Amino acid sequence: MDSVNIEAIDDFLNKSGEYSREIYQLRPKKFYIKPDVLDSKIHEYLRPHSLYYYSSVNSFFLFEIKSLDMLNLYFDFFLARDGLVSTLKFFYLNPTPGKTEARILINNKFANIVPIDWSSKVAFYSPCLTNSREEQVKTPKAIYLTALIDEAQFDLEFLTRKLEEMKDFYGSSWDSIPKYCLSFKTMYMGEEDIEAEPSLNFEFLKALFSATDSKIEFLNWSGIRDHTLEGTVFYDFNQQDLLYSDSFVQYHFLSSGSAPFNSSQFKNSNEDQGRFIQLSQYHGHLITNQYPEYYQKNCAELSGEIANLSQFVLKNEENLERSEKTEYDEARLCTPEFVTFSKYVAQKYCQKPQ
Repeated sequence: MDSVNIEAIDDFLNKSGEYSREIYQLRPKKFYIKPDVLDSKIHEYLRPHSLYYYSSVNSFFLFEIKSLDMLNLYFDFFLARDGLVSTLKFFYLNPTPGKTEARILINNKFANIVPIDWSSKVAFYSPCLTNSREEQVKTPKAIYLTALIDEAQFDLEFLTRKLEEMKDFYGSSWDSIPKYCLSFKTMYMGEEDIEAEPSLNFEFLKALFSATDSKIEFLNWSGIRDHTLEGTVFYDFNQQDLLYSDSFVQYHFLSSGSAPFNSSQFKNSNEDQGRFIQLSQYHGHLITNQYPEYYQKNCAELSGEIANLSQFVLKNEENLERSEKTEYDEARLCTPEFVTFSKYVAQKYCQKPQ
């Protein structure tokens, strides 16, 4: 099985380091992909996670790609910031790369969902830290909890378990550490009906108050700008990376000197199995071209499941209208059934690859 040539990534990074910042600042707006109604809608309800930041590698969302021809037009390398839903939807609609020459970098957790025909065009990125943050995690100046309130982001069992884990980790010092919360309300990815969302929002607040004895301050996104984040800890309740995998919120905390509570799950920039793209003095992305050991087996199994479901459960997926005439309320990335299928794929193929 062919994979993306890691030397080609080196060559691209060496060149991009010389001139990409000037291009990023001076490139005319017409160069960028023109957003349609669906782009605007998704960006709106993922905001601020979907906000852009500078990187030497072009970074966009796969849901912005209207046709594969656009990849050759705009990119040599392209880092996809998508969560599992829109990554899976991209490969569902484009099971083969056709004449695409561009290489795509996707989150390494999604390696098993890459179709075989795409394997030579796809490499992987993982968030990584430039140095160990274990001591900072043990004795933080403050703790920041972030959450996008959506059923696709987390369930209550996960929320409660993670809060108890943090409380147990800090022990007697838990009560004395200042705690802040940034929560973002959103629409459900697949449909407008969000009757369950107020209940989730209530349960989220209830769990927070219970875990902190109501000693927590709530902030909005603009309010966080006044906070010095150096020496603090943050945690984003993003259970399965369904809606996004590369977040501006995470970028903001990491580049400001805050450490992720789950820092042990982040790779180290000194690891020699990949190429490091630095985003700040504290963090970056580690790029590799290695597929999981049982990738071909898992990929074939998933392809078979998709083929069966496309005739029944997912039969309306390709019929979702996307054109300049599409009304805002009618714009859909996918059906509710596809979101449910994505959760199943996350549990079977992305969390613990076989």
